[in-house]
Amino acid sequence: MTTMNIRAKLATAAAALVLFSNTIAANNSNPYTTDVKLVSNAANEPMFQVNVNNRNTEKLTLLVKNAEGEVLYRETFNGASYSKKFQVVVYDPGTVKLTFVVTDNKGYSTSFEANNEVRTTEEFVITKL
Repeated sequence: MTTMNIRAKLATAAAALVLFSNTIAANNSNPYTTDVKLVSNAANEPMFQVNVNNRNTEKLTLLVKNAEGEVLYRETFNGASYSKKFQVVVYDPGTVKLTFVVTDNKGYSTSFEANNEVRTTEEFVITKL
């Protein structure tokens, strides 16, 4: 009996979250650094962590926006370091789009976009009888 596997990739079974970054500054010396990480993706509830190193302890604002551009969260802070976690409930796979934006009063802006993609792998098994 001979068995042959044929795999057809259709679209990935688990949701993969993709982060894109865009930094806009008036000059090359950005006074703060920002990163956004996916720290957990259990039970369709991804958790993101935003970290900011604010060297000059300037007043900064964090915005979290949805796919429509609506502000879901806003916070202003001015400490030397900042860290915050955000957990999202995903009701419909493939529909998450969040934008994390950190800005200051001098024209610096750093943004990260988080999207989830759903892919499915289907496997066919053909057996010669």
